[in-house]
Amino acid sequence: MTRRCVFVLTCMLVIACVRESAPPPARPVTPPAPAPRAVVEPLPEGAGCYDIQWQAKKPLPNYGVALPHAIELTAMPAEQPANAFLIRSRDSVNEHLFAQWQRTAASRLELTWSTGFVGFVISIPSEFKNGAEDGVAQTFADVPEPGEKAKVRIVRVRCDAPGPS
Repeated sequence: MTRRCVFVLTCMLVIACVRESAPPPARPVTPPAPAPRAVVEPLPEGAGCYDIQWQAKKPLPNYGVALPHAIELTAMPAEQPANAFLIRSRDSVNEHLFAQWQRTAASRLELTWSTGFVGFVISIPSEFKNGAEDGVAQTFADVPEPGEKAKVRIVRVRCDAPGPS
């Protein structure tokens, strides 16, 4: 009987040790909600709503992502660079991961859309004479390749106006 007791006690000890050393059950972890970005006051020059008129039927390769046609240049700061702001789509087709704009030292607006691997930049004068300006869009990629260019016209519109159809 003592052998049986020793065996039972040994089994209980092994079970207790295994239970103690087992990792705790996994719990779902939800990341904290991102902090809302504050809007810069006063509004940066160039902020507002615009329609993009591409001058060619197929202006740029879409890389599987649709080109925007109605946008809002917001006053919400982008994460990088420090002087850039976010672009919001007004026609619900902007699928680019990154969309931001900034005013350059040469009095131009540079609007950038990127997936993180490929994208395009629109460069236009910031004056908007008669409510519209002509500019150039150019593609870029994270691999060395020549970029494609397309002519574009940016028209300033009221933000409560519907996007182009």
